[in-house]
Amino acid sequence: MKNFLTFWYLIMSHPFRGVKNGILYDFSIRFIFCVGVIVLIFLHTVFGPFSSLEQLHLFFCFFLMLTMEFINSSIETALDRLHPERNEKIGLSKDLIAGASLTAGVFCLICLVYVLSGSLSS
Repeated sequence: MKNFLTFWYLIMSHPFRGVKNGILYDFSIRFIFCVGVIVLIFLHTVFGPFSSLEQLHLFFCFFLMLTMEFINSSIETALDRLHPERNEKIGLSKDLIAGASLTAGVFCLICLVYVLSGSLSS
């Protein structure tokens, strides 16, 4: 049993450290996290209560945005480290991942409008 717990502790220490470091040291991740929590609290206070499905949509959108920001920040950090000088292909890669984050944000806005319109409750 001890080996099992040690194994899972070692496996899960990396992801938890990544989340902690992202929130502590990356402004964009911290911004998305704080704004997301504030928006979720605001939505539940002003427009709630929501059905289980509506809550699932809202939390899914929050975690999708947070996940995309982690991916965006990790790719940009790695590319900056590997190729610090300006490069057209590196710039294109950064633009593409920023576009993916923007697409996730648009998806979140669409879901928010859908939930607030009451279409899921009907």
